[in-house]
Amino acid sequence: EVAAGFYAPRDNPELECRTGVGASMMDPMPLEILDEGDRIIVHQSEYNVRRSIWLDPEGSGIEPASGPFGFSVGRWEGDELIVETTMIDYPYLDPYGTPQSDQVQYLERFGLSEVGGEMRLDYSLTAIDPVMYEEPIVMERQRRWQPGRVFEEFNCTHEWEGAEE
Repeated sequence: EVAAGFYAPRDNPELECRTGVGASMMDPMPLEILDEGDRIIVHQSEYNVRRSIWLDPEGSGIEPASGPFGFSVGRWEGDELIVETTMIDYPYLDPYGTPQSDQVQYLERFGLSEVGGEMRLDYSLTAIDPVMYEEPIVMERQRRWQPGRVFEEFNCTHEWEGAEE
């Protein structure tokens, strides 16, 4: 019912250069993953998002804070990075108006696999929201894994040049 009221030309936050975890991680644009010791940085080319995944938030002294990308804590299980994200202050799970409440939590998994001789980054996001969903929503995607790939900085403009005010 809430999603039925979503009208993309009016309601999509991406029109104001804002995005959230679900929308950005499912996007096909390039990303890089950087290991900074106490945290993993996921740098996404679209919207130039730099998201921190804290491996030891207490030891790092970081104070959890809410925001569009929430507060992410990660751990390694073998070669797979498991991330739990809470404190998400963003209205939609995706760019199509699937609503989420301030109680939504994400469980994300990052891993590598080989498909046809090519390395792939396997990603899944499970959204658990007791207010909006009767059961978890699972989204998955694979990307070609290209470590060291350089991409241009994204310059989002939400005001059209020449538009009258």
